[in-house]
Parts: sequence; C-alpha cells; structure tokens
Amino acid sequence: MLLSVVAAALSLAFSARGDSPIATNCTNTDYPPCTVALMPIPDQYGSYRIPNAPGVPRWTEFINSITDNSTYPWTNIPVRNSSNDGGETGGGPNAKGFMWGQPGNNATEVYDCPAGHIALSFDDGPALTEDYIALLSANKVIGTFFLIGGNVVNNPNASIILNKLVNDGHQIALHTWSHHPVTIWDSDIFISETVLTAKAIYDIIGKVPRYWRPPYSSLDDRIRYILYTMGLRPVVWNVESDDTTIAEPSAGIPQAENRQGVLSTVETVYEHVVSSIQAKRDSTWSYFPGYSPDGTNSTYVGSDTTYKGFVILEHEVYSGEEAAADLIVPWIASNPNYTTTTVNVCDRIMPNASMYLPDDHYFVQFIKSITLPLTEDDLNSYSGPVFTPSASGSTTSATSTKSGAERVSVGTMIVAFAAVFLFELV
Repeated sequence: MLLSVVAAALSLAFSARGDSPIATNCTNTDYPPCTVALMPIPDQYGSYRIPNAPGVPRWTEFINSITDNSTYPWTNIPVRNSSNDGGETGGGPNAKGFMWGQPGNNATEVYDCPAGHIALSFDDGPALTEDYIALLSANKVIGTFFLIGGNVVNNPNASIILNKLVNDGHQIALHTWSHHPVTIWDSDIFISETVLTAKAIYDIIGKVPRYWRPPYSSLDDRIRYILYTMGLRPVVWNVESDDTTIAEPSAGIPQAENRQGVLSTVETVYEHVVSSIQAKRDSTWSYFPGYSPDGTNSTYVGSDTTYKGFVILEHEVYSGEEAAADLIVPWIASNPNYTTTTVNVCDRIMPNASMYLPDDHYFVQFIKSITLPLTEDDLNSYSGPVFTPSASGSTTSATSTKSGAERVSVGTMIVAFAAVFLFELV
C-alpha cells in the first residue's frame, strides 16, 4: 500500500513539472528501483537514467577492513567533482611508488590485447543480447558483455540470456548498477553498486565476474584501489566505436558528431573501427602505453601510439548500434591477422586470469552472504563487526537480520525520498 501511494505521489510531482518517466521498483522488488527515470539533477551525461543504488555503510566497512593501505589506500582520495570525472586519464603511482601502467601497480586497468588478438566488448545489456549472441555465433567469434545490474534484475529473460552467454563461451562482466560516472560518487555508493550488480549476476549463473568496466571511462585511483581490494579488474578500451552517436529516432536520440567531428552513421562507425585497426591506433583514443610508430618501444605514450591488439568498445541497446555490429563483427571474423578473445586474456596484470572469481574468494563469499531487501538500518552509518570470510566457505551475514515483518524494501525508501525531493521542486 505504501509503495502505491508513494508512486502516485511521484507521478503527480513529475506531472507538475511536465517530466516523465518516473522510477519504479524492479521486477524483483528486493532490489532498489531499476527503471529509467528523469533524474532531478541533470548532468553532462544526460538526465534519463536508472537511479543510483543507495550506499550501505556496513559493506564499505568490510571493504575497508581488507584494504592494503600500505600500497592501495583509497579512503584518503577525494571524490571528484562532476566536471572532472577522471575519464581518459591514467592513474598515478601507488603508495609504494610503482607507476600506473608499469609492473608493481596491480590496479592498472586492462586496455589492449596481446598481439594478433581482438576483444569484442558490448556494454549496457542485457538488452539486444540475444541478437548479438546469434551474430557472434554465425561468425564463430566470442565476445565480452558488460552488464548493468539494474538491467539484469529487470529483464524477464535475464536467466536465459546470461546462461546462454556462459554456455556459448562468452564472458560476462560488471558495468555498475545504474550506469552513472562512478568517480563523482562517494565510496559507499560505488561499493553498493558493485555489490548489487555482482549479486544480481551471481544469483543467475552462480559466478561473480572478475572484470568491471567504468561507464564513460570514468575512472581514477580511488575507484581502481577499491576494485583491487575487491579482487576485481577494471577494463577500458583502445578502440572507441562511437556507436552511441548514431541517431535513434524511436528513442528520441538525434544524430551526433563522433570524436572526429563527423556526423555519425552506421557506415562511419564501421569505417572508423576498420581504419583504426588497420592503422594500429584509434587517433581519438591514445592515452595508454603502447608501441612507438616503428614498433621498437613497447612502453611508448604519445599521440601516435600504436597497438598490436585491441579492445573494441561497442554497445547493445539500440538498433543503430546493432546495425554497426552487423558490419564490424563479420569484418573482424574474416580478418586473418586477428583472433577474437575475451578481455581476461588481455590482462597484463593477471595473465591467464579466469573470467570469474573462484568460489572460495572472499568477495564471492561476501556476495553469497548478502540478504535482500535492505533495511533502514543498512542505510545508516555503521561501526560494528564486519563480515568475516571463512576458510571453510561458511559466512557471517553482510546485512542485518531483522524478521520479515521488520524488513523494509530499500526501493520503497528511495522512492519516498525522491517524492519528498520532487515536491520541494514544484
């Protein structure tokens, strides 16, 4: 009853502002709201998005308790402001002085592949995933799918899709709960988003993905070090397809210029990917160490850096993105100079790492211990005992243990808070 009253209040508030749609609970109401809504405070990334997950301080306390502060401290790194999200920049040296991108800094992200390998990667699903699975199968290639937690929970076919990805040899990876730029969040929210996405995927395939990608390439050392503490590996790319700049009239998305200042079409996206691979560099995306133009220096950084293997960023939400993939994938599959692979094979820091964390990993144990829905107590500041991983695999609970009558859906609380906020605006 409370949820329906709050939803009606939200609808009235948005109607008064002339805006739509509103956030509603996921199909699985144990989770926070996961439908796309107009956010009350727009930013440069767009106003329509899934609301971010609430922070859960006791989860943050657990991650803090296992942090290697001698090398990868993150609690003292400030949150960035919205005009500087850290995207398209490398990191600094860790606390022991090992530089980003060099041996000894194990928080460095994956950004290219070994010579002769291409990792096709597709963001923001599950959406058109079944079409992409069919496309990859028809061309006998494999890919990595970075999934949004809110989309996983709210997709009625998620179990079929995710298990099909696993069974066909594709890789599933994490892409946050709500697809916001993560460096402008506080650590509670970032950790909560990562945990909820990992749990949503674990509950379907029984595995926690090891690899994680930042929306908008928003990444800094605070986020790198939190991920390192969790045992997760960040992934970016060295070929940007720019497929999100293709017009999508049905969704109200206009045609936009790509990074080269050219109005995008399916054909220009395809041509950009092909020319980048042929030139061994994406001229719009060159901040990672690679090879000098003559191929002799393997730690070269410059506007003319080249690469011998590639991680290609594509998306799987709109028809224009799918149309571009329909051209890109066959070209790569037929290119005798390259073999497709998954992003774990491209990891310089953890060569030969598995796609997923082992079942006895402390972060997997932590995910398995979580009980939803969250309670009001879960959202409050916390300084009590933290989750303790067990060598035997048994765990202590990572959330409070109130009875069912006492438990309150965190989705209900968030919608209620949003309603109050919006009424203040009208």
